[in-house]
Amino acid sequence: MKPETGKIIRVMGQLAAAVSESSEARRLFAAGKVATELKSIDDPPAWMGKEDFNYYKGLAQFFANDYDSAEKTLSQAGTGSICTAEAYLIRAKIISSQLKDGNADSLLPRIFECYSKIADIYPYCSLTEYVAVKQTEQAEKATSGNKRLLVLPVTKLGTRYKWQELRTIGNLYLKQDLPGEAANAYRISIQVRYQDEWLQAGVLTDWMSIAGCFERSGDMNLALRYYAKCLSLPIMAAQISDISKKIETVSGITEIKSPEPHADRQTLIKIGGIYLEMEMFDEAVKAYKLSEINGESAAVMIASAIEAKAGFLFKYRSERSPHTVLYGSTLTWDRIAKVFEEAKKTYAQAQPPVQASREGTARCEASIRRLKELGAQEPDAK
Repeated sequence: MKPETGKIIRVMGQLAAAVSESSEARRLFAAGKVATELKSIDDPPAWMGKEDFNYYKGLAQFFANDYDSAEKTLSQAGTGSICTAEAYLIRAKIISSQLKDGNADSLLPRIFECYSKIADIYPYCSLTEYVAVKQTEQAEKATSGNKRLLVLPVTKLGTRYKWQELRTIGNLYLKQDLPGEAANAYRISIQVRYQDEWLQAGVLTDWMSIAGCFERSGDMNLALRYYAKCLSLPIMAAQISDISKKIETVSGITEIKSPEPHADRQTLIKIGGIYLEMEMFDEAVKAYKLSEINGESAAVMIASAIEAKAGFLFKYRSERSPHTVLYGSTLTWDRIAKVFEEAKKTYAQAQPPVQASREGTARCEASIRRLKELGAQEPDAK
């Protein structure tokens, strides 16, 4: 083990201990010491990189109540970091703590910018819906004329997300030796929880599982980075010790033979169904595509997931205004029609055609016609 790795393991262990302190006074003191030591490190280990390192340094400064330094340091945890979303979350907390009469107009846009960045990084988090609502409100305010009254929207992002189910999906993928897909499911299981939980010990199992996935796939650098991230959580002393030893072990592994995937069609179809039930349409499509083993087509299932996505978007837009924004752009009738078109084309790929594919094609064609009519009656916002 290289000396810089040994040093960072020791300091990261101290960071975990500091953020775990129940006494505020002890936490402030311990976090301040860690921040000072991290500041003295010019070159973190190559596997960690500067951006992850800046997050941990900024986290220590935050818990030491050195908010000015923390925000500046956390701004350097860029897009290459595995901690960028958490860095934006803490920056939003720092800015929120500065709110008072007279400065809201200058600070609230900065907080919203942090939330927007988080939604981009973690699209399944609850902030994605919040950002969409605010962007829609901004688009409506920017237009002239009277806004028509709308019913209170019922269709929203995230109402069916379940982190426990996502953890189950991760386990099912891992049993098939599909660590990349498993890591993605574990990562989403963190995203869908309330934001403050991202910084709590409850997500330790998931970050450890993600690290294990990368270790299993042979990507030791990413495995080390995720194991290190676990040491930024408020965890118990025994856990700190176990994770520190794990980092020592993994840092000494130079080569590993990744197991061959053994995908099981029925298990993948089951995964796709769970994703679909949670309205995670793109993830369902990925699972169904993986189930196309030995020439067995999943075209109808893939098309049905795309059609369900289009139907969700249609309901979402129908309950809102022509200025509705979703995922950063206006949710136009034309945009929804293109998703129905994709579903229609995918149904056509079912060979030989079956009743379900013919019925699906007919439904998509009817929806596309309806959307063209709506486009004429209620033109999309420009």
